[in-house]
Amino acid sequence: MKNFTFFIMAGFLLITFSLSAQSGLVGLYTFSDSQNLFLNTATEPGIGTTMCEGVMKFLPDAPSGDEDDQPSIEGTDWEVVSGVNDNAIALKAHNWFKVWHGIPANGGGDYVNEYTFVIDFRIADTSVIYSLVEVNPTPKENGYTSEVEIVGGKVGSVGAPASGADPLGFSENILTTDEWHRVVYAAKLSEYIEVYVDGVLWNSMEGDFTDARPALYGSETDPDDAAVKLCGNNEQFPINDPARDGDKDIDLLAVFNRTLEASEIYDLGGAGSWTGIEDEIALNNVSMYPNPASSILTITEAQGSTVDIINITGQIVKSVIIEGEISTIDVSLLNSGIYFVRITHNRTSYTQKLIIE
Repeated sequence: MKNFTFFIMAGFLLITFSLSAQSGLVGLYTFSDSQNLFLNTATEPGIGTTMCEGVMKFLPDAPSGDEDDQPSIEGTDWEVVSGVNDNAIALKAHNWFKVWHGIPANGGGDYVNEYTFVIDFRIADTSVIYSLVEVNPTPKENGYTSEVEIVGGKVGSVGAPASGADPLGFSENILTTDEWHRVVYAAKLSEYIEVYVDGVLWNSMEGDFTDARPALYGSETDPDDAAVKLCGNNEQFPINDPARDGDKDIDLLAVFNRTLEASEIYDLGGAGSWTGIEDEIALNNVSMYPNPASSILTITEAQGSTVDIINITGQIVKSVIIEGEISTIDVSLLNSGIYFVRITHNRTSYTQKLIIE
């Protein structure tokens, strides 16, 4: 009996963990809270510890390399402006968001090789160069950086994973000025790097770049260096004329500890369409138990979701709309065997295996 109880509890813990960890959203910054502009909205359900340190600026005469970035001054280096739905941040050149990503090594190797950044932004001039993503710092073996930049209104990369060639080049498409756009930088470095704009793939490169130039430090490997620069660049070299970080407006930052699939990025849509991200948060606390089940299946924290129980042939044998914080589903009439439970909230859904005894 003890062993049987253990397996039930183990199944319950596994299903709960799978649902809570599936989305991978560890950082979400919307700047909507005027009292705490850099609040990590994604931490409320307990799904991450990613922390935005705020707006930083380059200090060329710093006494040491560890002090070459310093906090920027509101009203001088940046200011709050109106965004798509609420507040946005207007950044001056050489100012950026420093995000401690909190992601442990993944995707093979010693560094973070699978991750996704989402940035909602607006630019006013295609003749200026802008920086959106800078891996900071990069693996010490090569000492380089990888970036997503906007040059001539085209989106691309100037960071090479371990070679002298740019991994992505630049898009043929050109951004529209004075309009909000959403760029998604999806890295699965063992296979590819992809850059999407407003849900559409603009640039991609295939190859194995594990632990190479675009990789982040893992938070458990070197927590002091597990940071990334978003929406800016600290470089001040004569060759950069103009500097690679023109003024820009930022409305949203999101950090995922995994590589989003093309369908998920499409669902996120363009700037101002936040349904996909909000759905990610909504499903993070969902739990389902017991598993295996014989008579009653309990589902918590899934208000507003549709739950479909599907047999191994793909048929929906039971469908329920969840209205309360705790809901029960009668599964006593289902035959013993393996089923799948699909929980859908708006356009986002997760599927988990269920055993009926």
